[in-house]
Amino acid sequence: MLAAKRTELYDACKTIFGSEISVSDDFLRYLQPFGLKTAYRKRALETHPDRARAVGDHGADMHQRFQRVRSAYEILLRYVENRGRRIAGEPVFNGRRRQRYTGRNTAQRGAHRVSDHYYQGRLPQRSLLLGQYLYYSGRISWRDLIGAIVWQSAQRPKVGQLALQAGIMSNQQVVTVLSRRTCNERFCDCAQRFGFISSRQRAVLIGRQRRMQRCIGEYFVENGLITSGDLSDLVAAQHTHNRRAVAW
Repeated sequence: MLAAKRTELYDACKTIFGSEISVSDDFLRYLQPFGLKTAYRKRALETHPDRARAVGDHGADMHQRFQRVRSAYEILLRYVENRGRRIAGEPVFNGRRRQRYTGRNTAQRGAHRVSDHYYQGRLPQRSLLLGQYLYYSGRISWRDLIGAIVWQSAQRPKVGQLALQAGIMSNQQVVTVLSRRTCNERFCDCAQRFGFISSRQRAVLIGRQRRMQRCIGEYFVENGLITSGDLSDLVAAQHTHNRRAVAW
């Protein structure tokens, strides 16, 4: 991938998914239309000029931000569609891969006909998040992990909405942050820079956002990768691993 093209795609991902996402070539390789469209809809609602008018703002800055979001979505959608055409005709996964997707329909399995791999080494001797633990345990593939991260990001409640609900920020302050934050700047960082929130309020909002986001394990259950019963056992195994990792 050319450096200029890669930079364009990375910037587009940051615009759609937020600066907290760690973008890589693997992230782009496994980005799926559903996750992209879900994230775009939420970002478009945040930046649509009608939202600025509803809170009494002139909307010029919001309009520019909305245009950037739409442009980023079009860039990523073209990439995903062209990538799909490039991989058409590639062989399906081996028997092990097909078995892990038993229960998905044919169209869903077809969407996964891309080069993928399962981790086969030893578990890293460090604390692991649930998605990481499932991947390093060989229960999910690298592609499944990336898909889950994108899904969880799209489901995560927005800090601006939480700040409004808690009465920490006003509508006008939220609009100011959304329209004036720099490229890839996080909402909380910008709000604190403008003096709209304190460091303590920032920590409260981020903590509330993390508590309210859907558990990444739900993605694996909903997509037929793991049963709910197996997930409970795997979460317990993850906690055991992390306790041991502290002693290592």
